[in-house]
Amino acid sequence: MKIQTRELHDIGDPDIAIRQASDQIMATLEDIAPHISQVEIYLNDRKAGRFELPAKLCMLEARLKCGLPIAVVMESPTLEDAIQGAARKLKETIIDLIPKVKHYPKSLLQ
Repeated sequence: MKIQTRELHDIGDPDIAIRQASDQIMATLEDIAPHISQVEIYLNDRKAGRFELPAKLCMLEARLKCGLPIAVVMESPTLEDAIQGAARKLKETIIDLIPKVKHYPKSLLQ
């Protein structure tokens, strides 16, 4: 499973955020990793510079080995919670889809 970072907007130190996101996603998805070819990470602070509470956003886009794309989004007050929540959502979605995808003809998935 390959993890790529696509966008980072107003999240502080990007190196720390990328490492934190990659580690959390790998740990959460390790038992279903054989079904995933890649995961793309998008991180954003949706309210950067405003006086409201910060809202960190994590969007994960995964591509299953069969070619099916899946995207989830999680917004939270902290970047860590947004990453963890998005990784859990992605895992739950993939677990739900795996049995269904096995019954699709390959021509529909490409």
